[in-house]
Parts: sequence; structure tokens; C-alpha cells
Amino acid sequence: RDEVGRWAYQSCRAFLRWNSVAHGGGRLATSGEPLRAPRLGSCFGGWDCSNPSYIAPAHYRVFRDYMLKYAHAYGHTADEGERTAAGWD
Repeated sequence: RDEVGRWAYQSCRAFLRWNSVAHGGGRLATSGEPLRAPRLGSCFGGWDCSNPSYIAPAHYRVFRDYMLKYAHAYGHTADEGERTAAGWD
């Protein structure tokens, strides 16, 4: 069970870091962080060619909430979930 929790946490962190890109035009989310888009699609996503079906806000909220809840157990630091929460907007 602990291994699955750690895998899920690390998967969330990796998605935010490696599978999303910041908005190039400087647009910001309500948190003040740059808006992000998935790096998917025929031109590897981003803001120029993302298919609308790739955008799944509910998934991002689940990832954010999971990282907030379990950072103390699986994060690099106990506050990692709080530090990365704004990036999920």
C-alpha cells in the first residue's frame, strides 16, 4: 500500500514538472503562478496546438489535493504539496 501511495504521489509531481508547459504569453492563474497546459498532441501540446480533450481540470484538482494530503509521507519535503499547489491552477 505504501508503495502505491508513493508511486501515485511521484506520478503527480512528475506530471506537473515534465508533462506541462507554462503559458508563453505571461498569463497567470488566480494563484499568481503561470497558467499551464499539458504537453500532449501531435506537436507535443502547449498553448499553440492542444486538443481541448486533453484539458481535464478535475484531474488536476485531484492531483493537487493528493499532493497536499500526502506530502508529509511521500514528498521531498513535508511542505512540498503546499509549495506546488498553486501550479495546478
